[in-house]
Amino acid sequence: PMGMVAAWNRDDLSLLWSIDVAEEFGEEVLKFGYPVHPQVYEDLLIISTIAEDASVVALEADSGKVAWKTGGLMGSLASPIIRHFQGRDQIFYNSQGVPDDAREGGDCSLAGLDPRTGEVLWRYMDFFNDLPVPPPVVVDDQTLFVTGGYFAGSQLLKFEGEKILPKVTSKWGSHICPPIVYDGHIYFLTHENGTLKDKRKWPDFGLNCLTREGEFLWRSGAEPMFGRGSMILADGKLILRDSYYGKLYLVKPDPMGYRQLAVANPFGHKRSDLKRWAPLAISKGLLIIRDERELKCLDLRKH
Repeated sequence: PMGMVAAWNRDDLSLLWSIDVAEEFGEEVLKFGYPVHPQVYEDLLIISTIAEDASVVALEADSGKVAWKTGGLMGSLASPIIRHFQGRDQIFYNSQGVPDDAREGGDCSLAGLDPRTGEVLWRYMDFFNDLPVPPPVVVDDQTLFVTGGYFAGSQLLKFEGEKILPKVTSKWGSHICPPIVYDGHIYFLTHENGTLKDKRKWPDFGLNCLTREGEFLWRSGAEPMFGRGSMILADGKLILRDSYYGKLYLVKPDPMGYRQLAVANPFGHKRSDLKRWAPLAISKGLLIIRDERELKCLDLRKH
């Protein structure tokens, strides 16, 4: 969180190298620290900073030396991610105008970069998200779905040559959780800071389902109350963590409507608005979930 990037030998945990991002690139630590996740690509480690000449940086994974750096894209609290898109691997970088408070000005943008060189392949300037968190999601090889909180909304971006054709799919977006594309449909959660205070508006939010062309099909509404929760896909099912009450839901993704299969409260929470925002993780049927006090492993396998 304070900007240290380091690598250790997995066998004996000896330190291989480390750098101080703020010292290396001449910047100040952000208000929320550095919540970004490094991405490994071949022999490179991809990170982001807020320095003018180093928005996105590639380090040599075995030494920590700078392999390339790309500036001019502004800072971000969102992680650069690597996806295969338009027939090639790309870094998606969702930047905000001014790292501490984008409302003061600056240019928000979504950019695609060549992970080998840092070359900016394209840049989209018409998705304003002053504190981006969810990364763009690949719908197909020429289409991205972008979403965000703070009234950023959601858009479907179709790439045709050098043109990017946007379609606004919702005035609301996912505050924290990345959307999921499954079986030709887009599933994403809506609720953000500005919508939780008025319960009369809750029926307009929840889990949403769109076609891959961005047509709205359904939303789950006020109940269950997912809030700014987490969601992953496993074995053809959605596992959702409700951030408002702390419950866990198993849902069958179905374009015909919301299909809840099971619900549990693994921590026994009784209060509301818990702000449980941590992402879920699953491996071989074992689900890792945490709140602010405990970390649990839940066995979801059939016995």
